[in-house]
Amino acid sequence: MGASGKKLRGGGARKKINSPAATPALGFGAPPHPLRVLAGQRYTPLHAKRKRPFTITRAPRGDRVSAVKDDGQRERIELRTGRLLAADSDGHGVHYRFIAYTPGRRYRTYAYVAEIRDGLAVLVLPDWHPRRPVRMALRLLPPTARRAEAWLTCSADLGQPQAGRLNIAPLLACAAPRPENLPPSAPRSRAAAACATSR
Repeated sequence: MGASGKKLRGGGARKKINSPAATPALGFGAPPHPLRVLAGQRYTPLHAKRKRPFTITRAPRGDRVSAVKDDGQRERIELRTGRLLAADSDGHGVHYRFIAYTPGRRYRTYAYVAEIRDGLAVLVLPDWHPRRPVRMALRLLPPTARRAEAWLTCSADLGQPQAGRLNIAPLLACAAPRPENLPPSAPRSRAAAACATSR
């Protein structure tokens, strides 16, 4: 008597290609819901019968944004920007769940110096993940930002699942961002950052 799995494509064998792609959320909780729509962001609907992920293909035009579904048919869709970005007080999406950015794209973002330790700077990139530490040599930071609670602007590949592959550069010291430009879960003090990156 043959096994039922033999009727499936590939004989029912598991394939790595069918597994979900790794994201920064692995073991650290969901990433923050974005505050702006950018090409390369990936989402999934929360209330649809078929929760098919999709990727934003270009920046919004007015109140509409274009996307393509990630399955084999690559169906093109349009969504309302406000509905896509709608989030509750904890920063979780109301209608859509943010999955991650697409690897291989660079984004302008902020970095926060959570701690200085043994010649290393422990950074937090709130747009990547507010609870994952990013360690780099202190000498790579601008002299004015080589202290805890400093803020920087930078460019990074936010789609990478590992901190070592973010390829952060260039790092430029800046003033603290306005609260509305940061996710609710972003660290806003040294104590909060230390707690967030203590894992």
